[in-house]
Amino acid sequence: MLRVGREQIRAVTRVPIITRPSVPAENSQFIILSGWAGARPKTLKRYAEMYEEMGHSSVMVGVDLTAVKNSEKGAALAKQQTFWDENERAMYTEMMEEYMKPLWEEHPDLEKVSPIVHTFSNNGIQTWFNLTDVFQPHKGVIFDSGPACPPDWDVPGKIFRLNNPNAPLMIKIAVTLVMNSAYSFRGLAKYKKEGMLIPDDLMAMIPPQIGTAPSLFIAAEHDTLTPPSSVEKERNRTRDFGLSTTEYHVLNGGHCTMLRDDGENYKRVIENWIKTLDK
Repeated sequence: MLRVGREQIRAVTRVPIITRPSVPAENSQFIILSGWAGARPKTLKRYAEMYEEMGHSSVMVGVDLTAVKNSEKGAALAKQQTFWDENERAMYTEMMEEYMKPLWEEHPDLEKVSPIVHTFSNNGIQTWFNLTDVFQPHKGVIFDSGPACPPDWDVPGKIFRLNNPNAPLMIKIAVTLVMNSAYSFRGLAKYKKEGMLIPDDLMAMIPPQIGTAPSLFIAAEHDTLTPPSSVEKERNRTRDFGLSTTEYHVLNGGHCTMLRDDGENYKRVIENWIKTLDK
């Protein structure tokens, strides 16, 4: 059921890229940019450039479904991280360890640094869960456009259509039907594949994963995939868990577009939060 092999995972694995500032900040940090599955490389790069301007280093990681051919999109989406079992997640972790080796040789000072994890949407959170053995324990977590477990059954279809506006109509219809059907029966699927990070289970796993590290939740006012009410619910879950000091903001924009739509406030919120970490 939705089995995925090593080469299929490799095909959608985002090759990590490290960006470093020419002038490091006094409180220079190492940021893991854990992208959403629909993030095009040039889009995710804008976040690396934002942190570079702030004086922080970053590495872009995640699953990238944007380069998959239209004829293969249905199969690729059906095999995205939500449906990976423990063995498939372990394959991804091993691949990322391989990809990071030459980067650690080039940037040995970053290998031992406790990073800040900046996740985008639920998919970015799933990537973070799969990379805990690749990086040092985190010192803080930023949640952008997530986490959330909205009840809308058309969430997978919406994600595909938003990320692929130019896909042929029949491809949109076919992928929407396949993904929405799989999502609707996700509760049954996990009994076939152990260790899946489906949203229903993922939400309860996040507070202990954060641990005592501070956390920042940023929701977008016009986000129809992970609306502010859903993000705030998960922020409250983390707060009530009693370990992490949490902060919550709602900014202008849509799903994973706040840097573009409300850049000044987005940068201010993040920069001010980072300054609190070493106090």
